[in-house]
Amino acid sequence: MDARRGLLQMLVCAQRIMEALFDRGEVEKNDPNRRKSKMPLMEAMQTRHSVRQYREEALRREDAALLWEEIEACNAQSGLHIQLVCGEPKAFAGLLARYGRFSGVTNYIALIGKKGPDLSETCGYFGERIVLRAQQIGLNTCWVAMTYSK
Repeated sequence: MDARRGLLQMLVCAQRIMEALFDRGEVEKNDPNRRKSKMPLMEAMQTRHSVRQYREEALRREDAALLWEEIEACNAQSGLHIQLVCGEPKAFAGLLARYGRFSGVTNYIALIGKKGPDLSETCGYFGERIVLRAQQIGLNTCWVAMTYSK
């Protein structure tokens, strides 16, 4: 029963993402200013997979701009404080890197929000929107879950 419920929640989440992107004209729009390798959302959903080893190279400015565009939209809709961190290797240099077998991570997205009963679901929904956007522009990702409290 839990597996069915989880699948239903994923499908509802996917539908919400599709609706949000349709509302913004993202799904059918072919904007020449966007990176040419942008794929349709359904293809991004089908091809997305986790990657833990990355090449140690800077994130292209145009890719970062596209991610920031999505992050800003998600922050405005969610009340979260999502951040794109670029060129910072220390977060994945210690135990976390060895535990998760990560290498070459210098760019990451932090999903930050106030404690509340819906925080995990909100971070999951808006985080997946950003992950799928990254997939559309040719960037691989991997979810890493951890919490920090003062």
